[in-house]
Amino acid sequence: YEQSVQHTNSGPVAPPATGRGRAFAALRVPNYRRWFAGQAVSLTGTWMQSVAQGWLVLDLTRSPRAVGVVVALQFLPMLLLGAPAGVLADRVDNRKLLVGTSVASGLVATALGVLAATGHASIWWIGALTLLLGLVLARRESEVAPAIDDLLRRAAADSQLEPPAGDEVGRACILGHVHRVLVAHVD
Repeated sequence: YEQSVQHTNSGPVAPPATGRGRAFAALRVPNYRRWFAGQAVSLTGTWMQSVAQGWLVLDLTRSPRAVGVVVALQFLPMLLLGAPAGVLADRVDNRKLLVGTSVASGLVATALGVLAATGHASIWWIGALTLLLGLVLARRESEVAPAIDDLLRRAAADSQLEPPAGDEVGRACILGHVHRVLVAHVD
């Protein structure tokens, strides 16, 4: 494999994939592999935080309604601010925003963890931090697709990697939302 790797201005790029290898062609791009691994860790942490947050709210209030309100606080900003955030994503450096929103998400998670560990968590603090996380995630979601699209298009320009098609990105978004719904309803 090492002999077949081409070197370009943006680093090593593997030769074009054929047949079944095309499904995972993006994973041949080193920067995409790094992003993919980081995203796997980040999303795992975000989902663990969401589950722990729901349990904490249920433990504090014994109210399924309160759990629903907190979950709504997390996803309502994405519903309401997704389009305006997408317009902003076209006007700023996506890399800086991805780093900024990742740091902000980590700070929110840390604050929630400290409150829970010290016994100072209240439904109001949890709600406020969840809303803040929802705002951060709404901002982040609007910049992820363009950043990955740009990363893969640059790799495609340097090699024979096929650039991502819009319908593939759309399918990935739809499957992501279906996955979220399924995970939310599994007992």
